[in-house]
Amino acid sequence: MLVDDDPKAVELLSRHLSSVGCDVLKAYGGQEAIDLASEQKPDLIILDLMMPKVSGFDVIEKLKRNPELISIPIIILTAKIITEADRKLLNGDIVKIMQKSSFSHGSFINEVNRAARKEKKSLL
Repeated sequence: MLVDDDPKAVELLSRHLSSVGCDVLKAYGGQEAIDLASEQKPDLIILDLMMPKVSGFDVIEKLKRNPELISIPIIILTAKIITEADRKLLNGDIVKIMQKSSFSHGSFINEVNRAARKEKKSLL
């Protein structure tokens, strides 16, 4: 599942993921992400942190409170400079933090594949 309040970012990332055979759920805001994750239980969430109303931090907090969603791996893809305080808020609940400013298709797909492999191993 892709979560970003910027529709262009969601569409671009969706094309990257679709090109390697991923089925993509799209959420254009934090609350939509929480609702969609609860309904669909995605294998992976790619999440922006800076969104109005319900931030990525809020999404993580809500998902981690739900026993059915707590094990979904999360990759952060954000333009936000991550501070030490941000890292403490994230509290190890994410797989990887990636910066939009240094986005690379290859690195992005590698991290998605790595998170997907990790998730499959934990299911066995």
